[in-house]
Amino acid sequence: MTALDSSLMVYARIDNPEEALRYQPGRFSSASDSILVINPIKPRAMHHKLLLPRLSMGHLRGTAIPESDVHSLQQLFDSVHAEEVFEIFAAEADAVERDIRVSMREEHGFEWEIHMGFHAASKKGPVHLHVFSADLLGVPFTSAKEYNEFNVHNDYLQLLDDLRGPGKNHYVRAHNTSSAACH
Repeated sequence: MTALDSSLMVYARIDNPEEALRYQPGRFSSASDSILVINPIKPRAMHHKLLLPRLSMGHLRGTAIPESDVHSLQQLFDSVHAEEVFEIFAAEADAVERDIRVSMREEHGFEWEIHMGFHAASKKGPVHLHVFSADLLGVPFTSAKEYNEFNVHNDYLQLLDDLRGPGKNHYVRAHNTSSAACH
């Protein structure tokens, strides 16, 4: 088993995620052709979703993008498919954000800030996007490292919007993808 064969990689390769995750109540959230949305084992905020690429036959499902391009954020930045993959994540993240906002209004009567970001140096493949409310009132952090992984004011978390250049439609290399360890 390699470092890339993490539990997240296993989830990414599931053909029928709703059926496969039925034994983990509350884990499955939704799935599109290319993205699986799950509820994290350790949600760090009141509202927290994890978006994973759906992988099949060595490619990002529904595309010609090689699986190797989404093993890490650095590999994605080095890929000719980076912009396409970020757009796939962004489209699904927008839908997840809308769902979270509905939940906020239903459960609390108001909305608050939502962050969307990739861990800069995640050791758990594949690339995955966290969409979470700014309250950080989920499972308590047990170390500064854990807190820093979700702190939007440092280089541990690369916010989706920060990875876009002028006009919010062109993705650029993040300024630092090697200084922090993820998870």
